[in-house]
Amino acid sequence: MATKVITTPFPHTFNGEDFDYWSSRFEVWLKVFDLWKIVDEGFDDPEDETGLSGEQKKALEANRKKDIDACNQINLAIEKVVYEKISKAKNAKEAWQILNKTYKGDDKVKKVRLQSLRSEFEKLQMKEDESIDEFFAKVTSVVNQMATNGEALNDQRVVEKILRSMPQKYFSLVTVLEELDKVFTLEDLQGTLKAYEAKINLLNPQPHQPDQALKSEVSSLGGRGSYNNRGRGGNFRGCGGNSRGRGRNFSGNNYSSNNQHESNQNSGNNNNGNNHHGGN
Repeated sequence: MATKVITTPFPHTFNGEDFDYWSSRFEVWLKVFDLWKIVDEGFDDPEDETGLSGEQKKALEANRKKDIDACNQINLAIEKVVYEKISKAKNAKEAWQILNKTYKGDDKVKKVRLQSLRSEFEKLQMKEDESIDEFFAKVTSVVNQMATNGEALNDQRVVEKILRSMPQKYFSLVTVLEELDKVFTLEDLQGTLKAYEAKINLLNPQPHQPDQALKSEVSSLGGRGSYNNRGRGGNFRGCGGNSRGRGRNFSGNNYSSNNQHESNQNSGNNNNGNNHHGGN
């Protein structure tokens, strides 16, 4: 049988920065070509093959070929400054271990990174001119970096943070979500917010006037049941090595909106306006 030849190198070369991001993607790349096991586990390569059977020699040659292919893929996926670190590695497993020890960082480094990422997470606020997709992408990036450094946030905490970070035009919807007592996953929340965003843009071209969009969204939410996060990972993650685990739920009554008093104030102003018109 002809040996499968890899003609396309990994498209993202590693230059010494953001190792976790690069390595998780490179791991998937190696799995596509059935090379990850030889990198992760290695293989026995005896100097003396005298006592090996024909089948054992055949298997050994196959492993040696895979190891060479894996070394080649690693070399093609790193820049010169990184290659100098692994140039003396005897096999792909040793090269990979050197990269991990050099660039992944120890527990102390991770703790320092986590402190910075926690602060960044708490400071996240959606801007008035920012889209839902843009803000979710920003949140996802920080959450994934925290998970990489040892702290995986569950869906409920991320959902609560997102709702606390909404700009003024979403305040009314946040209050409605709380009062409906629904259970939201991150995917469901993003879909609901995007639908509301689209209605604001369609029905209320002027900024900060989401009343008509809110009425429409309340109507659509009324027919929804509770949502449960089943299947794909609940740690807000993609298809990399951390995409495991079950989802967490968010219940509206577990979240206290910091902005509910502004919604109540707006409601009071609307009532005063209606009474005035009635008097005329």
